[in-house]
Amino acid sequence: MAEKRESGVEVQDFEFALSHADIRDMMNDPNVLLNGGNILSSQDFKMVLRKTNGVEVGLRTIKNTDKIVFRFSKTVETVNDTQYTDVDIS
Repeated sequence: MAEKRESGVEVQDFEFALSHADIRDMMNDPNVLLNGGNILSSQDFKMVLRKTNGVEVGLRTIKNTDKIVFRFSKTVETVNDTQYTDVDIS
């Protein structure tokens, strides 16, 4: 029996998106109630990246037509095994 083994690398991409409406709904959630649960659909949001050392990096203002998208990639090593049956050629 012969065995053929091929390996390769596959990159899988993932994305998580939040719309302005998603963020507003979270802010108006009964467990959160920012501004008494009165965040309007026309409200702009300032987006800030806060580092572990407390430094804030201002990114941009989120308008009601914008989405925030988080992306990451994962590299996976793939192995394809194929087995062949012995052939008697005598």
